[in-house]
Amino acid sequence: MATLLDPKRVRRLVLNAPFRLPLPVQRVVAGKAIVVDSLTLDPQMQIVGKFLGKLARDPKGRDIGAIRGEFNAMTRAIDRADPPMARTATLSIPGPGGKIPVTLFVPFGAAASAPGVVFFHGGGFAVGSRITHEGLCHRIADGTKAIVASIEYRLAPENPFPAGVDDAFAGYRWVLEHGSAHGIDPTRLAVAGDSAGGCLSAVVSILARDAAIPMPKAQWLIYPLTESGAKTASRSLFAQGFLLDKRTIDWFHNSYLPNNEVDDFRASPLKTPSLASLPPAFVSTAGFDPLRDEGEAYADRLKKAGVRTTLRRYPGLIHGFANMRFSKAACDAVDEGITWLRNELA
Repeated sequence: MATLLDPKRVRRLVLNAPFRLPLPVQRVVAGKAIVVDSLTLDPQMQIVGKFLGKLARDPKGRDIGAIRGEFNAMTRAIDRADPPMARTATLSIPGPGGKIPVTLFVPFGAAASAPGVVFFHGGGFAVGSRITHEGLCHRIADGTKAIVASIEYRLAPENPFPAGVDDAFAGYRWVLEHGSAHGIDPTRLAVAGDSAGGCLSAVVSILARDAAIPMPKAQWLIYPLTESGAKTASRSLFAQGFLLDKRTIDWFHNSYLPNNEVDDFRASPLKTPSLASLPPAFVSTAGFDPLRDEGEAYADRLKKAGVRTTLRRYPGLIHGFANMRFSKAACDAVDEGITWLRNELA
């Protein structure tokens, strides 16, 4: 009985049960269709809002350890670490603020010298980890046959800006310089990340260009934050009710940028003076995401700077879809990014 009543298993069952119902029944569970900005919310995303919205709590003034624990539990409840890997390895590499943990995901079928993907997890620079994004890293590794190096950068509020950026760039440089010892071809590297991790991927690409070191061959930016403190229409339209809400964004912002360094390109890559000569980019955005408009504005600026850029808006999805394995629409969106990445690294 102890196993049956394990709270983590109960949580997983409760969160996933509605998505095992036939699609017509899911539409009934979701309720009346939600239409905003001429877009219709996917019924499964609507159910997510119902279930997880009830679990959401205001982070302001709460213990950071408890918040991270809840985020970890929620993410692992709706995702899983598969397909299986040929090998995983946890390393500790030198960083500007001490050791940086890194996990390598080596897929079955990887070549002796395989391409590499340096991955940065999301979580508003304050939560999330290599563990919360294990499932996504498994899928990227398996789909691209690249070795994924997931970087555990320092988090705020204990380590505010620019600690996360410094660790991310150190992680990229380490893979560039030492990845070959672990089977990674340093001439075929990409960066990828979601949300805060998408911001870090964009910034690492800019820093590599400006430092005149080999840049990534590709950058996959998944619903990236590109302008800290942005005043966009999407931040207003989707400020509440679509998983990532305004109060959480504000808490992330104040934790990571206590001095409000919104004009520093490392916090707001959209404000970089020039985006010329950057790696090809695939920018994934969600229709019902507060960060939608700034991600699309970044893709537009990349295109205008002459960077080969593919923008895909997934109109019915919400922020965080990359971890939502239960949703076919979300899986299809992730698969499209993985296919693009595989082709870029081929």
